[in-house]
Amino acid sequence: MGRYFVVAILYGWMLLPEHAFAQLLTNNGAQVVLTTGALVTVNGDVQNQASGTLELQDASTLEISGNVTILSGSVQLSGSALMRVTGNMSVSAGATVDRGGTGTLEVQGTFSNAGAVTNQGTIEVGPP
Repeated sequence: MGRYFVVAILYGWMLLPEHAFAQLLTNNGAQVVLTTGALVTVNGDVQNQASGTLELQDASTLEISGNVTILSGSVQLSGSALMRVTGNMSVSAGATVDRGGTGTLEVQGTFSNAGAVTNQGTIEVGPP
């Protein structure tokens, strides 16, 4: 009986998909800093809330393979920082995105803004 149970479990495990993603990175009021030269990849969505701050310093890169929702707080990109979003990005009322310096904010989906967006670099919206 036990041997058949183990075989059934192993067979069921083999039928599972190789990758099962359901990830969400939520900043619930913290200050998240990508220091100079850092590379961070998020396989899923990012949500910034509770007045959290997401700061990308010069020459850092944040790649997000999902959607970005800025409910409150701020996203700050300085120097040549790059933030690449393969999905959509929305900025809610009261939230801020500051694209300072010469870097790029790239949103491959749609970009909706009800907050404040300032830009000194490049903001690209739409498919590459």
